Amino acid sequence: MLVFSLFFEEVFGNKLRAGAQHKAALTGSFLIVAGIGLIIAGTLAQPSDSEKESPEPDASPVFYVDEQSNVFFSFDSPNSRGRLFIKRDENLGRDYTFEYTLPDQEEGYAGFVFQFHPPLNITKFGYLEVTLGLDDPKANCDVYLKQGETANYIRICDKSFINGNEIESHMETYKLTVKIPLRKNFKDVDHSRIEEVGFGMNTSFTRGSHRFTLYDVKLLQ
Repeated sequence: MLVFSLFFEEVFGNKLRAGAQHKAALTGSFLIVAGIGLIIAGTLAQPSDSEKESPEPDASPVFYVDEQSNVFFSFDSPNSRGRLFIKRDENLGRDYTFEYTLPDQEEGYAGFVFQFHPPLNITKFGYLEVTLGLDDPKANCDVYLKQGETANYIRICDKSFINGNEIESHMETYKLTVKIPLRKNFKDVDHSRIEEVGFGMNTSFTRGSHRFTLYDVKLLQ
């Protein structure tokens, strides 16, 4: 099984083909590769996800998604471009700035995702809280949870939330914090087996070149 390592510092977008499987596990030493492409390191025989029980987070009322994810990567369609830059701070953790260009005429997509292998049990949590830097007002994005082939999303468009229910938000300068009730907004996915928390853009709602920064993504009780 190929293993995709966690990205450090500046990471360029990775090419994915639609429908490609991206099951992987993090292990071994980190390997940094310049340019566009997945960063791959080591191999380790593991039982399949179906043979593993979904781990439960510890008793903490806050679960930091990006810190606990064991697989993380960006993606884009062949006619699009996505570039991800990660800024690390010893006190504040990581910030993720994503720059993307989607075609003006054709269909395309880009984004990045945090994965969990085996799947994560989030049943004890009530909210997903996300803080985004939207200094580019047209940098809309979908926030989604995925389990198997099933996914639910909330579209964040500046101060509006398409497909969302009872969402709380507040803006400080250009930072938008969104608190999303899990059970009211991600109804179709099995909360005991969450495989992905992701951020995606596609040409059904945005085109051209834009950027935004993810400052925080966490689960709250």
